[in-house]
Amino acid sequence: MKYLLPVIILILYYSPTLRANLEVALTSTESTANKSLVKFKAKNTFSQGIQGARAWVFLMDNEGKVVGQKAQWVIGGKKEKDSLEIDNESEYSVVVDTKSKPTQTKITFSKLILADGSSVNPQKHVVKLEE
Repeated sequence: MKYLLPVIILILYYSPTLRANLEVALTSTESTANKSLVKFKAKNTFSQGIQGARAWVFLMDNEGKVVGQKAQWVIGGKKEKDSLEIDNESEYSVVVDTKSKPTQTKITFSKLILADGSSVNPQKHVVKLEE
């Protein structure tokens, strides 16, 4: 009985955030000598649409050195880019200039704006999935 209150508090604290995420999975990276095309899927599991998301794509070689990087609004940010509605999934592409052929890809998000205009911490609400 004495553990009931802490368990209830933990459930109430974590339950809204368990589902509220942007789920991201890398689908492919195609490279030439000086350019790479990075494709990934994103699914919105928030209780509202995502108005904007800014991604950083890093491409590294075998030694872990960055050979290319690019920041880009992948959701919203411009009028011609659509928002991502509730429970929808979409595929996005980013073209990155590179110094040499990459062997590793990392995608991080620096900005996540919901439909009501509020910003959420992308480090807490972006979940990387394996494809």
